[in-house]
Amino acid sequence: PPTSYQKALQGWYERRFGKGAGYYYSSIVPSFRMVAQLVGRLRRSPEDRGVVVLLDKRFQQHIRVFGDDMVSDHWPYSGEDELRGAIDLFVKQKNRTEEAKGAVGV
Repeated sequence: PPTSYQKALQGWYERRFGKGAGYYYSSIVPSFRMVAQLVGRLRRSPEDRGVVVLLDKRFQQHIRVFGDDMVSDHWPYSGEDELRGAIDLFVKQKNRTEEAKGAVGV
């Protein structure tokens, strides 16, 4: 249940931006910001790569909150097999990249 602070914040956003905006700005945006920060921990340098699987349908509904970088890499999967195939492909590409770096002596 929301705290009195969250209720007050939601009310302020409702008054400032209109009906429906209170919940969005007081709950959705901060929650997605936390997830985006966690996702960002996968990549500390340009060479870092990782896979994040967000299973809740609400992420699809509010994907724009994440910003252009995450939206451009976003790919909704239609089933478990498609998701596994995409992760396998990601791992194979990562391994090939690492092998190529080793062959060049980087």
